[in-house]
Amino acid sequence: MSSWLITCKTRKKIVLVGDTLTGKSCLIWAFLNEEYKERVMITPTVVHDYLTEVNVDGKIVALQIWDTGGESDNDKLRFFAYPGADMFFICYAVEIPTSLPSIQEKWLPEISEHCPNVPFFVVANKVDKRSHENYDIRGFNWKRGHIKHGVEGKLMADKVNAAGYFECSAKTGEGVKELFQKALKMILKVDDEDKHFVRREYFCVQQ
Repeated sequence: MSSWLITCKTRKKIVLVGDTLTGKSCLIWAFLNEEYKERVMITPTVVHDYLTEVNVDGKIVALQIWDTGGESDNDKLRFFAYPGADMFFICYAVEIPTSLPSIQEKWLPEISEHCPNVPFFVVANKVDKRSHENYDIRGFNWKRGHIKHGVEGKLMADKVNAAGYFECSAKTGEGVKELFQKALKMILKVDDEDKHFVRREYFCVQQ
């Protein structure tokens, strides 16, 4: 890690949350390394952070990305990743239908309690897992347990008032760069509109 990154004035923080096995670690790996790795972590993630630089419309941003585990055993440890967050990605996997309702049932209440007013995206991971057989009119594959298209995810994003909805595949690279670029552009726009705040850490509380 370069000393320039550490001293860079424009520093932003994005935290990924979501059920276990929803592809959070693979998504981060694909963004940082521009490649896919089948198994990023041999053991389940608890809390892990990464630091990289990103060019956003000619402006260099030092981006800190926090990966968190979705297991209930990590509930208390996960909160240590939240203070100072500028954006959350609430992730679900199209191959795990139960991970979609968890957005409203678990993840939104959790980040709302600890970081009220911090924006978040709903992110559909593993979209490469979709096939084109045995889907009903809603796009749900009852045989395989997959969600075919973004209708259900977009409805959920609208329902929970997400700042955006994105579909990604760490395996193919689909939507990965666009997701992080859009998030940083939104964060920087908020900063431009609210310049009298140096950082928005007051949004996050830790219990």
